[in-house]
Amino acid sequence: MATSQQQLEMARRAIQEGRKEHAANVLIVLLASEPQHVEAWWLLAHATNSVDIQRRALQNVLQLRPGDPQALEMLESVNVREAMMRLKHDTNEMRPARSAVPSPTPAQTNGLEPRYAELRRRSASPPRPKKRRVRWFPIALAGALVFLIAGCALLAFAALNGLRIVEDAMAEFSPSLPFASAARQPTQSPLGDVNALGSIAYQQWRSGTLQNPSERHAYVFRAAANDFVAVEVSALDSSLDPAVALYGPDGVLIAGNTDIAIGNSNAGLALTLPAAGDYTILVSSQGAAGRYQLTLQH
Repeated sequence: MATSQQQLEMARRAIQEGRKEHAANVLIVLLASEPQHVEAWWLLAHATNSVDIQRRALQNVLQLRPGDPQALEMLESVNVREAMMRLKHDTNEMRPARSAVPSPTPAQTNGLEPRYAELRRRSASPPRPKKRRVRWFPIALAGALVFLIAGCALLAFAALNGLRIVEDAMAEFSPSLPFASAARQPTQSPLGDVNALGSIAYQQWRSGTLQNPSERHAYVFRAAANDFVAVEVSALDSSLDPAVALYGPDGVLIAGNTDIAIGNSNAGLALTLPAAGDYTILVSSQGAAGRYQLTLQH
């Protein structure tokens, strides 16, 4: 299993090559086991385009490394960018529609039809572009929004238990899947200090209990090249916030996840496997122990 330094270097190279989604998956797995790793939080802020995720990652950097000038500068830039986007949206909705000049009746023209015809022609023509003038009110409003958002972010951070990562929506799983048998038991786990709990096949589920936050459970399944798989770890206890990672036949990390979506703390993955062989699913906790259910779909 790769060390934390190797995972950092892997994520840094992925960011430089423009593969931000892969970098975020690597960093999520690292932070699930080392939530106090400040460099991982800093790289995560650069591995996503989501304003919400960037703000949360930078706030964690400032908590672990108070007063960091780069983190403070990037956090201010993120807040200003969000405020300007909201201001632009609000300004477009408040702009009134231009009304057309009504045409007069013949009785109202009283012989002045040519002059009214010219008036109608001018009113029907597109308006001439006007020079933009500096409007100080939107600028002042943007400044007030920046301070308001910063204050709300500090209050939300006090109740934040961990990073919420936005992932692609997972396909719904069937609750009536057959229970997986433990017929094929791996002789040795290539992932280090884990509990190897046997095998799982497509369209099956397994349940387990993480006795402490540092415990990790490994399940093995066999797949063919280009198989599309969906993995979900559902918490059966409200105290458990699960994480899931997938390792290839060579023991190299392929992907990881801590939350399926905002407001859904279950963990899940959906991807196409690159090669045939035995893959390992690693289930862990982000904070507390508890019961879970693992489902594998194809």
